[in-house]
Amino acid sequence: MKQLNLSLILFILLTILPSGLLVAQNQPFDCSGIKLDEQTTADQAQMAFDKLRLKGCLGDTLCNTGLLGSNSTVQLVGQSAPMNLCKAVSTWESSKKKDVPEAASIITAIISSLEGIETSGAESVIQARLVEEMKAKRIEIWTTSEIGELPISDWDMDIKMFDRDPNQAIDFLATLRTKCAVATDCPEALKDIAALFSHGQLMERMLSGLLKDYRQAAIKRLNLVDSMWGSVRTSARAVYPWEIVFNNFFIDIDEIDIFAPPPDHQYILLHPGLGYEYSDEFDDGEPLFETAILEVFGYFHWSYDEKGELKRQFGGSLVASWRNHPADENLGLGVMFHLPRNWSVGVTYRENDEYSLLFGVDAAKWFTKEGRWQQKLRGLLN
Repeated sequence: MKQLNLSLILFILLTILPSGLLVAQNQPFDCSGIKLDEQTTADQAQMAFDKLRLKGCLGDTLCNTGLLGSNSTVQLVGQSAPMNLCKAVSTWESSKKKDVPEAASIITAIISSLEGIETSGAESVIQARLVEEMKAKRIEIWTTSEIGELPISDWDMDIKMFDRDPNQAIDFLATLRTKCAVATDCPEALKDIAALFSHGQLMERMLSGLLKDYRQAAIKRLNLVDSMWGSVRTSARAVYPWEIVFNNFFIDIDEIDIFAPPPDHQYILLHPGLGYEYSDEFDDGEPLFETAILEVFGYFHWSYDEKGELKRQFGGSLVASWRNHPADENLGLGVMFHLPRNWSVGVTYRENDEYSLLFGVDAAKWFTKEGRWQQKLRGLLN
């Protein structure tokens, strides 16, 4: 009988008791269960604050709305009634598509709620510093601007509200201990400090969610811009040094502080090239002549696809040509139309009323296009 009783006790210990412990562990922490009275010491208040913070009651996972104050509401887009800040932040975080205007509305509500907290003394210093930090994030810029429109100086997004070293203005525990020097002030001091801290935590959550999507957009944008510049280098017409100087006159210097995409056009100035002219002017039986070409002035335009590759390339130039023929002393003048892959076709006219077909190739591309030997050299230099 004793052996049977021992077996029954072991069964209860091994089955029922662990499951009861597991249920207890899975129960959420009761943030409202921590209460202070007028006999609370500074040490007790600090322990209560630390417990609320570590358990997620202060603007984190549990987010006790009773500590945020009466002004902590926000009207979400598409909602018929205001929501408290904790629920609004959680709802926004859980949404698949994080709506930026809605985020800006929540952030505005967080700042407004923070400003509405009645504080005094050291608490008001913390409150003012937090408000200053939040407004300094310049949310209105990077929630309403395209990533490519932002100056480089605005790309460094600091989402932390408290991790400052040194940062005497935001020292919650020191302020709490100072206020708790008078025991009767301790409960209200803990509530105020908890409210300030909670607003900062909610702000960090919002900034973190925004910054995740923002960084992804920034990476996508940088990859696209890099691809566009690479396409211009490999697929657009080559430019000589004097053409670079000339084209730079038409670049907006105000945009130098952004990761700007390349232009969608270029001007052509005194651009030498090679080609062939077709003419039946001479009787030696060869109608195709090697020709030196000078593009006096021209314009070349293109657009980009979603991968940053060049498309719809077209342009034209006023040209002069010299044929490689001993009996030809006349200079050819005409126009040439530029096609993709650096080919051109045109027509020239000479003084003897002769018209010729002109076929050109951008010879400079032979030197600017990176070949295998250039790739090897680049690898050695790197």
